[in-house]
Amino acid sequence: MRFGREPATAALMILLLAELAAAQGPSSAGQADTASLLRPAPGLASTRDNASFDRQSASESVSTRKAISPRDAGLRSLLLPGWGQRAAGSARGFRLFLASEVSLWTAYAAFHAVAQWKEDAYRLFACEHAGIDPRGKDKQFYVNIENYDNLDEYNQAKLRQRNLRDYYRDREKYAWQWDSPENRKRYERMRVESDRYANRAELTIGGILANHLLSAVHAVWAARKHALPSCAARRDWDWSLRLFPGPELSLRLQL
Repeated sequence: MRFGREPATAALMILLLAELAAAQGPSSAGQADTASLLRPAPGLASTRDNASFDRQSASESVSTRKAISPRDAGLRSLLLPGWGQRAAGSARGFRLFLASEVSLWTAYAAFHAVAQWKEDAYRLFACEHAGIDPRGKDKQFYVNIENYDNLDEYNQAKLRQRNLRDYYRDREKYAWQWDSPENRKRYERMRVESDRYANRAELTIGGILANHLLSAVHAVWAARKHALPSCAARRDWDWSLRLFPGPELSLRLQL
């Protein structure tokens, strides 16, 4: 009986071990399947890497396409302030110089229009109150009639000054006679005010030229700054000098 029980016990133990192995087998396989699901697919990883590389290449190509030489940027801004800044990637400079250009031209148009309007007004006033003939008269004539009541006073003053060059010999063409000293003074104020606006318009032209020059200089600087890489934006210069006999002197400059 003892020898008959041992094979049965051994067979029972083998069956139990087989059941345990069968129970643990699917769980480990499930873990392996889960791990394989969580692991990124090789094709997806390569696609993601390629996409990032394409974006980087696209950004590099865009930056390369936007680069402009300092000479071209300066010439563009010399013609139209802000144009070179836009090409060089300086949005703030583009807005600043373009707005300045528009403002200056608007101011010039306003000053010039007011000066012309006031000039027409004082010439019409002289026709009504001094009886002048405006045909063929230069600007100096309108300055002269504000200082004298009539042509005779003016010519006598020029004779006393021995200034025959400004003497009006054609009395019929250059004749005038103010109806009152008050109107002559009023005419003088009108003419001076017109000249004041004309001078402002000329100063505005100077401001426009200065804006073109400043914009060109700034565009050259912006183009050079945009062309330099960030790692090379800082430069170092080293100088050394040895005085014999004596120690070595060194100087380091960083920009």
